[in-house]
Amino acid sequence: MTSWKPESKEMFSMNFHSSVSTGPLYVCSCCDQLWYKHSVSPADRLRLTNRDICRYLQNKKSVDNIEWLCHTCNNHLKRGKVPPCAIVNGMKFPQKPDFFDLNELECRLVAPRLAFQKIFQAPRGGQLKITGNVVNVPADVNSTVNMLPRLSDDTGTIKVQLKRRLQYKSSALSLNIRPHKVMQAAAWLIGTSPLYQDEGITINENWLRSLQYSGNKAPNITETSNDEDEQTTSNSPEDEWTEDVAEIPAGVTDSMLTPPDFVNDSERQEIYNFAPGEGNRPLSVFRDQYSEEMAYPGIFLGQKRPDEKNRLRSVYYSEICKSELRRSDRRAAICVENIFFKAKKLQMKLLIGQSQIALRKNKMGNRTLTAGELKTQEGLQSLIDHDDGFRFLKTLRGSPPYFEKAKKDLFAMIRQLGPASLFCSFSSAETKWNHLLRILGKLIDQRNYSDDELNNLTWEEKCRLIQSDPVTCARHFDFQFNTFLKDVLMSELVPIGKIKDWFLPS
Repeated sequence: MTSWKPESKEMFSMNFHSSVSTGPLYVCSCCDQLWYKHSVSPADRLRLTNRDICRYLQNKKSVDNIEWLCHTCNNHLKRGKVPPCAIVNGMKFPQKPDFFDLNELECRLVAPRLAFQKIFQAPRGGQLKITGNVVNVPADVNSTVNMLPRLSDDTGTIKVQLKRRLQYKSSALSLNIRPHKVMQAAAWLIGTSPLYQDEGITINENWLRSLQYSGNKAPNITETSNDEDEQTTSNSPEDEWTEDVAEIPAGVTDSMLTPPDFVNDSERQEIYNFAPGEGNRPLSVFRDQYSEEMAYPGIFLGQKRPDEKNRLRSVYYSEICKSELRRSDRRAAICVENIFFKAKKLQMKLLIGQSQIALRKNKMGNRTLTAGELKTQEGLQSLIDHDDGFRFLKTLRGSPPYFEKAKKDLFAMIRQLGPASLFCSFSSAETKWNHLLRILGKLIDQRNYSDDELNNLTWEEKCRLIQSDPVTCARHFDFQFNTFLKDVLMSELVPIGKIKDWFLPS
């Protein structure tokens, strides 16, 4: 094993940190996706050789005020073909108006579809996980919006709990919402969205008039006042501040873990329970063609994705998902529920396709299968006992056939090259990498954090950045590992010896 020199170790460490300090900040002018430096090239080179490609470019500049072009789009344009993920191929998000700044629950209340998911938080790092399936339920937007109270102030908020059924004590989501914002967004969606018009969604005419004139007091909201608060506002804040007052949370906290038993009686009277999907039968995400567009109005704004006949070239659903999650407009990447929705739908599409191929097979090894054998219990049991009935799951990551295939690949490498010498396990540790937090700050907060600001970030602030863009976190961890493997472990200094081959479950 080669020994490292101190100066060589320091040099390689500096080069590695310099390589991974730059994230996916380069915007492709054709597909509007975020890429790393090694995946893009200046678009001027291709403009000089082929001026016809100008109609496919958006003239969008990013890092160093240069118009970049990713290698994927570059290769398609060189061959005179339209890139599948090009913006001109119907991959652009609808324009979002300025007033459409809704939180998660406000978007749910105006959504014609509710995608119920069971999401929980990981104990370390704050990343979100999903267990179970996604349940797509039609929602009654008419009754939900018309039941919202009218407040005297346009910026007033109320406490709302979204439930699957009203009789349940627990809620799927609990947040403070702004009724005026919800109603304003609903009125705009009904007037501009073909999906909302096809669903026959309407709103109360009195509500429309109240949007233009909201000077009346709300008759169905209990207004509470606190004399101590009024007295505090008349004096200096420094004179009346105490630790006891600072410990009291203001209003009802926004938390899915806060049941109504932990709030005051006056606050409990202002909690509104909604179950827009109660009594409706769940729909398949494949039979309900526009389920994703209607479930996430904050992303698609009630607009349909272009059909295949309206695109310049056909695209797969997996390519659509990649394009939306890597887009410079991060509206889809910061919506964790939409990421899980896409993942579950992709898994189901993959399994349906593999199962249909398996059903067309009539041979199992050297043995020919007949329909009569599959109709009997003994024939089905034979397929299960020999794992032939589960082979179609081998493309699904994490399934037993998937690990069976990985085991065979690993054993084949051991038979040819001998036993492995070293086993490594890598952890992402997102909260420990300041350069990742700086990248997330640029993408999410549009702010370039300094080293001192990153070192002083609290645990909650770091978790907020990590939770807000899990796509960038996953992409950067993969980029860091590949850079470490290529530039450090397999470099000319061979710190752990010369690597003949390596295995990583794909």
